Amino acid sequence: MTRTKSAYLALLAIMLSPMAANAIPITWEFTGQIDEVSGSPGVAIDDMFRVLVSFDTDAELLLAQTGVRFEPGTRYEYDASAVSMLVSLPGHADQLITPFGDGIDLLWLRDNSGDRSVDEFPEVDGLTFALNDINSIGASIILRGSILDIFNNGDLPTDPDPRLVDLEIARFQWFTNEGSAFGEVASISRVAEPGTLALLGIGLFGMGLARSKKV
Repeated sequence: MTRTKSAYLALLAIMLSPMAANAIPITWEFTGQIDEVSGSPGVAIDDMFRVLVSFDTDAELLLAQTGVRFEPGTRYEYDASAVSMLVSLPGHADQLITPFGDGIDLLWLRDNSGDRSVDEFPEVDGLTFALNDINSIGASIILRGSILDIFNNGDLPTDPDPRLVDLEIARFQWFTNEGSAFGEVASISRVAEPGTLALLGIGLFGMGLARSKKV
């Protein structure tokens, strides 16, 4: 695990510790390759990106919308206030993005496993994370496609299904005042929870303290 990732997860442990009794914060790691750049200095096509996304699997359900554009499936929109992203791109310092509360932040899941027409709207199921911070830096992970047994009943998944990278859309998007960059997600994995790392850190600290007393 890199030092940046460890620091990010340790920070999350501190931030989320008051929520531990009521929430299940988890972190997924997305990696892939940039395939489109528009005026974003320091980022080039074929550069690798890494995004750590932390979210709460017990996030409050704000809206379950069916019909109209989303017919016949259902889009479940959750409270995104607990979502955060750590974006690593060549030529840029690692950027921690947290919700700004301007209505643009999104955490939503779309489940259309019950009934749909592939011919009418083939890309319907998916999971979306999107944040826009106070400095107008935005990032999103968009997973959308036609594998119908990944998302069911509107429940946010704890562990990422490995087939998520096989969806028709598995994209990373990055926006700043200087430009934008886009890439294809190649791998998704779950990393250790902040609480687990915090407990591990306490344990290691205790071991070190005990050892120092013996010297």
